[in-house]
Amino acid sequence: MKKILILFLFLTLLPVSRANAVTTELIKGESFSAVYYKSVDGKRYVFPNQRVYNSWYADFSSVKIISDAELANIPIGGSVSYKPNSRLVKITTDPKVYWVSKNGVLRWVTSENLAKEMFGENWGALVDDLPDAFFAPPNYTLGEALIENNRPFIEENWTIDDNKQYQQQEQNPNQEQEQGNNQQETNVEQQTDPINLTAYLDTNTPTFKWSVGNNDITYGFMLIKSANKDVVYPGDAHVKLDSSITQYDWIGMSGATDSYYRLCILNEENFCAIYSDEESLSIGTTNKIPQIILSGKVENNIIKLIWKREWLNAKNGFYLMRGENENPEFASSIKFGLDKEQESYNWQGLDKGTYHFRVCNYTGTTQNGCEYYSNDLKLTITN
Repeated sequence: MKKILILFLFLTLLPVSRANAVTTELIKGESFSAVYYKSVDGKRYVFPNQRVYNSWYADFSSVKIISDAELANIPIGGSVSYKPNSRLVKITTDPKVYWVSKNGVLRWVTSENLAKEMFGENWGALVDDLPDAFFAPPNYTLGEALIENNRPFIEENWTIDDNKQYQQQEQNPNQEQEQGNNQQETNVEQQTDPINLTAYLDTNTPTFKWSVGNNDITYGFMLIKSANKDVVYPGDAHVKLDSSITQYDWIGMSGATDSYYRLCILNEENFCAIYSDEESLSIGTTNKIPQIILSGKVENNIIKLIWKREWLNAKNGFYLMRGENENPEFASSIKFGLDKEQESYNWQGLDKGTYHFRVCNYTGTTQNGCEYYSNDLKLTITN
C-alpha cells in the first residue's frame, strides 16, 4: 500500500502537457526580412534593431518562415527590449549610462569607476544608443540608480516572455468552451490586408504611394526611414500622416547613400500595428519612376501583348484589361489576373474590331484594384 501511495504522489507531481499552450518561436514572412518573436500571448514582437536581436540570439538559424498571410494574422504586441545584463544603454540627448535589468528596467550607473567594476576597462564598448522614442514605457522604465555593484542576479535561461512578465495560465473547461465559441469572431477581427508601398524619385524628391485594402486606418500612418534594412519605428526619421493620405512627397531629403522605407498603420496607442513591404531609394543618384510599358501587335487574328515594368512592385501580380474605349480601368473593363513573373500574353478568339488594352500591377484587393497603369494600346483585328 505504501509503494502504491508513493507511486501515486510521484505521478501527480509530473509536469502535465498543455494542449492549448502557445509555442514561442522566431518567425518571418516569405516576402519580408524582418524577424519577430512570437510570444506565449499569441502576439508577435518587433526587434527594433539587430543589436537588440543579438542580445538574445547569436544567429538566425532558429527563424521559421511562414506565409505572409499567416504573419498578417498574428497581431503585433509591441517591441522587444534588450536582454537583461547584456548591454549598457544611453540616449543621444543625455550622457547618463544605464544598466539594463529585468523587464526593461533601466538603472543609472552613477560613476565611471562603478562601470569599470561591473564590466571592466572596456565597458564603453558595451554602450548602445537608444532612440529617444524608445526611452519610455512600455519599452523601458527607470529604476533605482546603482551606487555600488549590487545588481540583481539574472538567470541564464531568462526569456523574452519572462522579460515581458507574461504568464502561461491554465484554462478551465468553461474558458476553453468560451474561446471555442468566439474563435470564428476573433479570426475575423484579426484578418488584415497587405499594405503595398511604392517609392520613386523625381528631381531628388522621394514620393511614396500606398494602398491599404480594408485595414482599419482610423489612427493614421507612420512613414519611417532608416539607413539599415528591416525598418521598424522609429528608424532614423519618421513622419506621422493622416488616414486620408495615400501619397506623400518627403521634401528636404538629401544624401547619396541607400535609405530604406516602410509605412505602418497606427493603432489607438500610436504603435505600428501593420507594416508595409520595404522600399529603398538613393537620393541624388538616379530617378526611380515606376511605370509599365505595354506594346503589341496583331498576328493571324491573335493579339500578342508584351509589357515591361520599371521600379514597380508586382508581388500581387498583374491585371490585363480590355475595353472598347481608350484607357480601360480595373472597375469597368473585361479583365483577368496574371502571375507576377508574366510579361506577355496572347489574347485569342476576339472578333473583328478595334480594342484598347492596358496592364496594371494589382494591389491585392479588389477595393483598390490597380496601383499603376500602363499606357493605352490600341489594336485592330481586320479579318
